[in-house]
Amino acid sequence: CAPPDAGGGARRLLMPRQMISHSWLPRLAPLARRRYPVLLGPPRTRTTVLKLRLPAGFQARLPGRFQATAPFAQVRATARVQDGVLRIATHVKILQSLIPVAEYAAFRAFWANVDAHLGQPVSAVAGGQS
Repeated sequence: CAPPDAGGGARRLLMPRQMISHSWLPRLAPLARRRYPVLLGPPRTRTTVLKLRLPAGFQARLPGRFQATAPFAQVRATARVQDGVLRIATHVKILQSLIPVAEYAAFRAFWANVDAHLGQPVSAVAGGQS
């Protein structure tokens, strides 16, 4: 989390939308083009949940629900506040073990889209100000 603004302006906190230390695109589809298929390993699911009690007087600016689906993966992310606790959940499901060269461009575009959405932080502002 970023600290509240110390310059006397609106106090704002920024929280990551996903609790992993990397972006998906550089990890899964780093090359612009492929000559060989991508081997991803066995299908798997990764779920992360961040729960953070908001400081008194702060209101979260929640992003809309995000969902992306392709034959090779499914991603969904949600954010909500209940009883002063911000809950950000991200669910990533890899469905295929192998990505053929012919599907690589779509695979790469999918993960670029996921990173674009999940890379945007969630903010909380003191008093709900902008």
